[in-house]
Amino acid sequence: MITPYGCTIVSTLYTSAMNTFIGGITPQLDFPRQDLSDDNAQMLEVMLSNPHVLNVFHETAESVNAVYRVGHPIVKITIEQLYDSQHAWAASVGTAVYEAIAALVQKPTTDISPVMLEHLQSPDTKEALVYTLQSELQAFYRDMPNTAAVVESASSRVTADTTYAVLGAVVTRNFELVDANYQ
Repeated sequence: MITPYGCTIVSTLYTSAMNTFIGGITPQLDFPRQDLSDDNAQMLEVMLSNPHVLNVFHETAESVNAVYRVGHPIVKITIEQLYDSQHAWAASVGTAVYEAIAALVQKPTTDISPVMLEHLQSPDTKEALVYTLQSELQAFYRDMPNTAAVVESASSRVTADTTYAVLGAVVTRNFELVDANYQ
């Protein structure tokens, strides 16, 4: 039987562990232009591999960042139209991981720029969009290897399609970069 006193100890230990995790993360105000540091990547890989922790930070990211609130459903719909619903779900998981990463290492953006809204509505053909996404995916693996590794690791707990999870992170990062360039 767990007593209220026992619950307090468990709660205190959990809070202490979370503070240790979060305290170990160094702010990276140049993210997403620059990759995660090695130390942040190691810490985030451990943290975000826990689906509960991932969910908490993902929900927090979307609650304070309008780009994520608007962009996440668009990523899922776009990938579903280009590929299929299984790949769209994997991309959604990767988007959630990316949003959680960003929420933990950078200052949140609360507004969506007019340029971002225009970018979301750009009328590319399916073939051009697939080609662009594949090119951007390759560039992400090359330029952001630590971030890609964290997204793959954390998303592998819930989907085998980790490449599409990384693709979701790529699209979300691009939305964020377009918005940041405007502001």
